[in-house]
Amino acid sequence: MKRNFSILLVSAIAGAMTLTLVSCGGGDHTVSGRIAGLDNDTIFVEWMTLTGMVQRAELNTDTVIASSGRFVYDLDVVEPTIICIEPASLVKRNANGSKMQSLARMAMLMVKPGEKIRVKGSVEPDYLVYTAEGSAFSVENSAHRLAYRTESMKYDSVQRAINAYYSPGSVMPAVERDSLVKMLSDEGEKVFAAQNAIKGEYIEANPSSELSAYYLSRMSTDEFGKYYEHLAAETREGVFSGMLAEREKAYIWSRRIKENEAKIAEGLAAPDFTLKNLAGEDTSLSSFKGRKYLVLDFWGSWCGWCVKGFPKMKEYYEKYNRKLEIVGIDCRDSEEKWRAAVEKNGLGWTQLIDEGSDIDKNVAVLYAVKGYPTKIIVSPDLKIVKVFAGESEDFYQTLDKLLK
Repeated sequence: MKRNFSILLVSAIAGAMTLTLVSCGGGDHTVSGRIAGLDNDTIFVEWMTLTGMVQRAELNTDTVIASSGRFVYDLDVVEPTIICIEPASLVKRNANGSKMQSLARMAMLMVKPGEKIRVKGSVEPDYLVYTAEGSAFSVENSAHRLAYRTESMKYDSVQRAINAYYSPGSVMPAVERDSLVKMLSDEGEKVFAAQNAIKGEYIEANPSSELSAYYLSRMSTDEFGKYYEHLAAETREGVFSGMLAEREKAYIWSRRIKENEAKIAEGLAAPDFTLKNLAGEDTSLSSFKGRKYLVLDFWGSWCGWCVKGFPKMKEYYEKYNRKLEIVGIDCRDSEEKWRAAVEKNGLGWTQLIDEGSDIDKNVAVLYAVKGYPTKIIVSPDLKIVKVFAGESEDFYQTLDKLLK
């Protein structure tokens, strides 16, 4: 898959706020609302500070029970915070039982210290219709999301179709499944681009809006480069400044990756590099020359598809370890998370960590890695054999042809 279909809210500072849940009533609450069709349903709540989003800290989740469609939710808000609420009746599940994420089925709000948000809406099939009061961002977002309602629902539909292929009862051959998933992923990319085009028009028309800043902070690097100059200077320095700074860095890195793409092609020499291994020792690519075929596996503990691929990687490592060496290159992790992930997943091959915050020293940038996992097969004389983006059967079929 080209894109991990998930809501782009990915962290919060644990313990940053004191939480109080109330299931009914009104009054002076952080969030209060009435949703037609909700009745006495459970509401799933996810929240995080904007600082937490920048730091990729842990997501906070809770539940609250509505009473006759009414609910309230309280936080001791000390900085701007995103709160998402989703009725249980709209929740869809992944093949592994986890809650599937979709902005079509939830209300996304932002609350600042002192603000009180009121929500009014109704539950429709696979969509939550709502309006918000009490927060400029929430008011704008609840109104403008209707402009891309068709796209968000179609995007959600693609997500559910992809997950269906990975259900426990599926007996579809992996090759056929991967082909269908790729077609769906390509369709999802088109829908996502159409949705972002609508958001881009909003940025151009509303350069001083905080919602515009949020939209821009969640766009692809190419889209960021297209719309960044439209955003007003004071908005760039506003509440989403940290997220925008992260996106600007990603945009600069993306341009460098594009420059390096031509150097990472079949038959060319694999660029040498040196990274630390689990023992804290320097390990260079050149030290593997003349020994075995190599697989450079760019992964991260945060990458679901990377982790899903480990069992088959283990199988092939066991199968071909006399002819094959795997070099895991962990990216975008702290050393602690890297070590924990290696141990948890029982990864017995060479493990290195790409800690380079300097663009000129980052190995993932050097190898033009645009998504995770990326696997690169390298010959014993350190020539690039083939590059594989994502988890696919083609990678394993290529190993079979090379090593049998």
